[in-house]
Amino acid sequence: MPVAVLLGLGFLAPMVAIFGYAFATPRSFDVFSSFTLENFAGLFDPTNTVWLSFGWSLGFAMLTVAILAVVAYPIAYGLNAVFGRWSQLVSVLFVFPLFVSENVRLYGWVLFFIKIGVLDGGLKWLGFEGGPEILYTPVTTLFGMVYTYLPFMLFPMTLGLAWCRAIWSTPPATWARAG
Repeated sequence: MPVAVLLGLGFLAPMVAIFGYAFATPRSFDVFSSFTLENFAGLFDPTNTVWLSFGWSLGFAMLTVAILAVVAYPIAYGLNAVFGRWSQLVSVLFVFPLFVSENVRLYGWVLFFIKIGVLDGGLKWLGFEGGPEILYTPVTTLFGMVYTYLPFMLFPMTLGLAWCRAIWSTPPATWARAG
């Protein structure tokens, strides 16, 4: 019961409040005395950029999941079947950055990709003219999303493959006796 109360207070109550504010008059923050559907009037207006933003977000999300599946599956398979005694070290190498704040890690990538950052300075040091502004491009955004979510796809996938190996190694006669 206490878990249900905590979920209700921490998750459901804010969702109900946001739902209520969606029907309040604009800039009033008064949910109980004002009700309007005016907020939804411009939702289907062709000049509204909400749908463009939604499309970009959905596209980035689907592309991120696809890239993560392609990248994480071989690593997860390697952690289960190939790396052997090195799998714990490889796992620690993936977990260790999670102890540093996500903001700090992503700011490190900003310093790397910014116009006068590490990448640009390295190219100039090698004699090149320097790189273009790549920080605010879709490719760099996708890189940041893949970098951020890789551990969250890798470790459940590793655990799932370990369970599959455990099931495959169990003889069928054991299943018959268990039922």
